[in-house]
Amino acid sequence: MWRPTDEQTIVSVATAGDLQETHSFDAKAALPPEGDKRKSHDLAVDVAAMTVDGGILLYGFGEDEHGRPTVPSPIPLANQRERVDQIVQTRISEAPYIEVDEICCADDAARGYLVVVVPPSPRAPHQVDGRYRGRGATGNRVLDEGEVARLYRRRDEWDIDIAELLEKEVRNSGYSPTRQLVYLHAVARPIAPHEQMLETATGNERTDMMLSSLANLAAAQTVFPQGVMSPDLGWSVAGWQRFDADSWAAGLEGSRPGDVAPAEGVLRMIVELDGTAHLFGGRAGLSMRDGSRVLFEPYVAGNITRFLAILGGLYDRAGYFAPVGVGVAVTGLKDTVSSAGRWDRMRTPYPSEEFRRVRRLPAGALASEPRKAATALVGDLVEASAGPHFDVFALAP
Repeated sequence: MWRPTDEQTIVSVATAGDLQETHSFDAKAALPPEGDKRKSHDLAVDVAAMTVDGGILLYGFGEDEHGRPTVPSPIPLANQRERVDQIVQTRISEAPYIEVDEICCADDAARGYLVVVVPPSPRAPHQVDGRYRGRGATGNRVLDEGEVARLYRRRDEWDIDIAELLEKEVRNSGYSPTRQLVYLHAVARPIAPHEQMLETATGNERTDMMLSSLANLAAAQTVFPQGVMSPDLGWSVAGWQRFDADSWAAGLEGSRPGDVAPAEGVLRMIVELDGTAHLFGGRAGLSMRDGSRVLFEPYVAGNITRFLAILGGLYDRAGYFAPVGVGVAVTGLKDTVSSAGRWDRMRTPYPSEEFRRVRRLPAGALASEPRKAATALVGDLVEASAGPHFDVFALAP
């Protein structure tokens, strides 16, 4: 699904005559005028119809004499994003998740193009005025009873319980709990998965090279102090290779000389063909020689950030913009103290055995703001362990 990101690309594609109304794309001249209920209704129908399979609405193009959207007609951008959101929230039942991008003109930042991104909705079909809407090859239509029934069955298939998936992740890590180590677990699954997501993202490249380039990019964009988060999901992991027929994996496996327990040297990320991913790290915390148990906050925050950044790049390449269910667990925490304040005798040891968080995050946010997404998942743990004045995410540029 083409998601325009700059004025030059939009104008060149349009003037070449390549913008055409399809199942997943529609170009419009302008948003409905204020107070125009009929036009606002039409916008709501457009969005509701595209929630079935996903699509893009591009505002800011007039039609030529042949009815094709080839005439750039930038629109005023002030408050337009808010108007779209307000129409979607009040006129569609139940309101779907959308993203709205503003693309400003190079010579006038107040004018430009509005891109309404409608991901496939796990709650489709959606109603406008009591009718379920869908999309045909060249326009919107009312869904029939059979189509509605099919989409309700799809709801059940897509209705994942990320907390349950996280519990399985913890239970099936392959390593028994030990007081010598603290473990990091994570799982991510697209809410609207498709079996060829990894293949789509790979395109004409080799899968291992594509995944390696995403990992290298994530490492370059999230630089943490060396040694504090070793091993890290970036420069120190091995190359990607087939894990089994349905997944690829990268990481470090097995113990190393000096490891206090077998899992300490293990850091493993697995990506399945449908975009589901798993992460296990055996060195989120460690028993020290002086008897203290230490939590390595940069290890937790850094590896989760890179895990999300790699997946964000994968989903972007696959054209996937719907939400992603993500769960993180840190186990074996009880009685650990922060690595940032290990010598502070006033620090209170962590009182709980586990920390868990589950979130639904936009796929686009994993690529554009992986640290912000990671903060939503592990920020509370870092603050509870190291204190409010230690910003582990500030260690990265």
